[in-house]
Amino acid sequence: MKSASRHWWLQRVSAVVLIPLIGWIAIFVLSRMSADYEEARVWLGQPLNGGLMIVSLFVLYWHARLGLQVVAEDYVSGPVRRRRLLLGVNGILLVWIVSAAVAVWALMRF
Repeated sequence: MKSASRHWWLQRVSAVVLIPLIGWIAIFVLSRMSADYEEARVWLGQPLNGGLMIVSLFVLYWHARLGLQVVAEDYVSGPVRRRRLLLGVNGILLVWIVSAAVAVWALMRF
């Protein structure tokens, strides 16, 4: 029971943290609609913007991981199938987040 309430709490906290971060990303995308690649790269390469993007990616990963775990636990029968699915999903999400974070990190200039 204790881990279930902790899981629920962590998912709600990550959702609340994502609200301003997703708003910030939406503003970034909408303000750069007419920008060329170089302008967007320079903007994302600034330490504050790149750092916020990396934080957004990690919070999004954590939130997705928690949500998909709940779906798998509720709808996938059999502990072996459930475990394999969770390992596969977590692996795919981890590769995605690390790739995206490395790409943003490469743009940042210190």
